[in-house]
Amino acid sequence: MSSITLPSKKNVADTGFPDHASWLVFGAPKVGKTSFVQQWPEPLILNLEPGGCRYISDAYVLDIGSLNELREAFAALSAQKDKLPYKTIAIDTIDVVNDWAEEQARAELGIKEMGEGAYGADWARSRTITLNTIKTFAGLPVNLLVIAHSRWAIVNEVAVGHTLDLPGK
Repeated sequence: MSSITLPSKKNVADTGFPDHASWLVFGAPKVGKTSFVQQWPEPLILNLEPGGCRYISDAYVLDIGSLNELREAFAALSAQKDKLPYKTIAIDTIDVVNDWAEEQARAELGIKEMGEGAYGADWARSRTITLNTIKTFAGLPVNLLVIAHSRWAIVNEVAVGHTLDLPGK
């Protein structure tokens, strides 16, 4: 005999705003991903693309030009994590973090091009750097938006939809 009791009431959705969640937002370039960030509570946009926030208002914007600067931004945010004025942090875009991660992986392995690392060590290292960056920021007491570009996925020469424009997805 089953111990399952079938529901007699419909589920009621939580209509409150998410708290301390991580979100991946991806889409084609110039469709409004960064503008979407403005709708979140007290957003800080970590702007990794020069000029990427020129049409943005009602958000805090910190221009970041390197992986080291991004790490410095995390250290500054972490030092104030109990009294941050931000409720949302957006990494805009993770594509740029991946480019920086590939640069660091090539430097660490002493290679010039991705693909030259033995047994995929270069791709694995850059992926680890990118994922660790996301995990690090996800540890802050805010909502995290990870913004990414997409591209058309092609299967047998037919465009079938959008996918993340990152190696290994």
